Amino acid sequence: MANTGGNLKSTSIKGATPDGEFLIASGIYPPHMKVYELKELALKFKRHLISEINRPLSTQSPALNVISRSKVHGLFACGGEDGVVKCFDMRTRQYISRLHALASSGDFDQEVTTLGFKGDYYMAFGSSGGKLLDLRCSYFKNLTEEMDGGSQPTIYDDFKFLTIEEASYFLRA
Repeated sequence: MANTGGNLKSTSIKGATPDGEFLIASGIYPPHMKVYELKELALKFKRHLISEINRPLSTQSPALNVISRSKVHGLFACGGEDGVVKCFDMRTRQYISRLHALASSGDFDQEVTTLGFKGDYYMAFGSSGGKLLDLRCSYFKNLTEEMDGGSQPTIYDDFKFLTIEEASYFLRA
């Protein structure tokens, strides 16, 4: 097993199968995956890939229905069958927020089935019951207004509702 057939610096062991019969290794230059049969101490098969294998993100959701990534700041969000939206920062590969998205509307048995981003401040998600919910951060907009001298009395009383155009944008996402 010492000879993995290439540069050892670019090959890493990913693990063994649950039955302990096979060992899985991956490489990054060129991107590839190799499976070794431990009983025979031989290479079972090798596959070249289009891109390198990354570490998976972990979530406690029993199943994920939808994923979305913001093009503006790279926030990555997943919606699950437990009604939770989990947001990840892909630079650190750790989650930054876990939103019980449908609990506030009383839909504890609903799933998150659609999810999308628009611009810097908007994220919307839909439930299996047909509801479309909207999260917005108006803090940054008002902070900019405060720097310009045109501040609003409070930054937390700025309630916003989805327009039909915005709802159709999120449903297409």
